[in-house]
Amino acid sequence: MSTFGMVLIAILLIHRIIPTSFLPIEDQGYFKIELELPEGATLERTRIVTERAVEYLMKNPAVAYVQSVTGSSPRVGSSQARSELTVILKPWEERDAKIPLSMAR
Repeated sequence: MSTFGMVLIAILLIHRIIPTSFLPIEDQGYFKIELELPEGATLERTRIVTERAVEYLMKNPAVAYVQSVTGSSPRVGSSQARSELTVILKPWEERDAKIPLSMAR
């Protein structure tokens, strides 16, 4: 029982000591999406799915533009069944502040 109490106190102290600056309070103006199709999917199929995702994201009024890299993944490396999208958001002044991006759709 005393070990549990010591662990609990250690967790509380660590929580107070570790800076939370690496956890942003507001968004950084972009986010990334990684698309993964089934293994064996052709590069053309991946490109079509990526284009559909880009078109969907661009319908959101808070999105400025979307950069896509088809056939590549930061985790896996080169793969024709993967794609990475970097979604760049408009500046705060141009976005509707009442509705978060994730809830707008």
